[in-house]
Amino acid sequence: MEPETQSPQTEPGARQDRPVSPWLVFLLLFVIYNINFRCVRFEDSLPSRLLPFSLLLDHSLYLDRWVAPYVASAGPVNGVYFLRKSHGHWMSSYPVIMPLAITPLYVLPAWLVARQNPPLHQGDILLTTLIDWMAKLSASLMTALSALILYSALRKIASPDLSLLATLVYGLAGTPWSISSQGLWRHGFTQLCFAGLLWGLLQEESSRRRSFWCGLALAGAAANNAVNTIVVLPFLIYFARRGRREFVPFFAPLVVLGSLVLGYNFYFFGKLLGGYPRVWTATAAGFHVYKAAPVWEGAAGLLFSPGRGLLFFMPWTILALWGMALAWKENRLPAVRYVIVGMMGFFAAHSALGTWWGGWCFGPRYMGDLLPFLALFLIPVWPQVRSRRPLAAAAFAAIAVSIGIQAVGAFCYPRGEWDARPANIDWNPQRLWDWKDNPIRRTWNAGRARPELFYGLFLLGNLVKRNQNLLPPPRQRKQGGYGSGERERLGLPLSREQAKSPGCEKRAGSDRDDTLGPRTERADIGGKGLYSRIGQTSQEGAKSEEYFLAQQIEVVKEQVQPAPVFGGLVAGPFGVAEVLAEFGGQRLIGAAQHAELELEPHSGPEHELVQQFVHSEEIGHGAGFEPLGREAPQRNSHLRLGHTLGDNFEQAT
Repeated sequence: MEPETQSPQTEPGARQDRPVSPWLVFLLLFVIYNINFRCVRFEDSLPSRLLPFSLLLDHSLYLDRWVAPYVASAGPVNGVYFLRKSHGHWMSSYPVIMPLAITPLYVLPAWLVARQNPPLHQGDILLTTLIDWMAKLSASLMTALSALILYSALRKIASPDLSLLATLVYGLAGTPWSISSQGLWRHGFTQLCFAGLLWGLLQEESSRRRSFWCGLALAGAAANNAVNTIVVLPFLIYFARRGRREFVPFFAPLVVLGSLVLGYNFYFFGKLLGGYPRVWTATAAGFHVYKAAPVWEGAAGLLFSPGRGLLFFMPWTILALWGMALAWKENRLPAVRYVIVGMMGFFAAHSALGTWWGGWCFGPRYMGDLLPFLALFLIPVWPQVRSRRPLAAAAFAAIAVSIGIQAVGAFCYPRGEWDARPANIDWNPQRLWDWKDNPIRRTWNAGRARPELFYGLFLLGNLVKRNQNLLPPPRQRKQGGYGSGERERLGLPLSREQAKSPGCEKRAGSDRDDTLGPRTERADIGGKGLYSRIGQTSQEGAKSEEYFLAQQIEVVKEQVQPAPVFGGLVAGPFGVAEVLAEFGGQRLIGAAQHAELELEPHSGPEHELVQQFVHSEEIGHGAGFEPLGREAPQRNSHLRLGHTLGDNFEQAT
């Protein structure tokens, strides 16, 4: 059995200050992660956003009724790569351990949804807003919790000040801020597990629970992503060499959780690796094309490229790599060499992937999983950094630059459309080495994205009190209001008195328009139509349906942004309608120059918006969409998902 040296204690000469509470660190980071009021969403995170609601409301792992709009509009090239068909139902292609872990957070939101009267239908704008808010809160909470655990672990081997510094560098100067806390990708859960591994390793070696917590953390990481199994392998050797007393508690959670995951994968997908990863055909329009690639090519890109390089997006990691070399040489930290071997295996595996850059994202999202370990390696190098004033100044400058870069990702991405323009990065990876046009510069120049979750607070307030009498009581209509003819011309619903007037084709008390279906309003968003429609509805303000429709139009207005060069419109079932178009000059368009947007008075489901918009064959990571509108022309344009209303909306309209 390999003898272990004792863990180093607090640095000699360090101030014995009272350490900052881990919960204060958690609260600080949680607030910072949410001050942008945004949820950065791509289709990769769609199953994770929906599965907790499906579990609590439908008591099922199947996502059929939640993903119907995506499946219906998917193109033939890649389809819905984030979903797989199993036993006649649609399921997540990705591992489900993270959605299962966060499901308890959704109990109250699911209870509110279940109590709504009238019920919220799939795609309802209220439900959409709630899904986005819960995704953001869950992701930011999980990421802040990983920082809390990391800080608690570092306190075992370093001073309070140094532990706090390393934790804040991890939480603010890396992908935990720009990626993990902004959406429900799998990276936040992996970082949480790796922080838990460090917490277990840095416990007193006499502790009987030490090996169990290490095993549980690694079991969770491997269940979340099969590539993380590479990190597990060195620790199987480590704990086996320490004897049966530690190996059995370490191995037990791996066996239990691993058996559940393998059983789930085999039952639903017929193979042990489950629905993801799977082999993709290398086509001209393919995404996630996993193929053999020279390891050196991926390794160089992950470290140095201006498009995804670790050292480019997080310069402070140079210090961490230096500290890693010192830690290997000194071998003072518990199991430090096994940690490094696991990291190197993880890095090599991602370097060999065909899409080592990770598709559409901001920075090296794959390498972000290793940040808890890199933060640890700031500890052994910091005494040397602090003792040299020029080096300390350079270190703090690198940390400050890294924080600024991550702030750009948190507040601005994906504005600038670097992943899509001038060519899709998945089709043209050589752009990853363009030093003049890099994603940091492009995204910064594009400016801050709209805080769409802030605007959604109005809608979320209705969930608490929503019922049949949700909307404000009718106000007294001003004298000289619209007559029946004017209301019909503008598309406003008729009152019972107006409906009974001679020549009116609508029946009393009915909102039906045979061309659009029952209970449907029209809002012209061509030219000045949208603004005039809002003004007309606001002036009327009499009927609850009109009032709520006005609020829906306001939300759509706030979520719509024109994007030059591109043609067509796009909306996702769980992202409020987004206009990504320039057609015939600076004008918003739909199926035609003066397209009409359909909204239901009480819900405004986005799948109806989708049917009226011109869709691209490329959205997010390649889920193809085809035109579904009755008059929508086919357009082959490269569009992107994720932008919100720009400040130039009035100018565009």
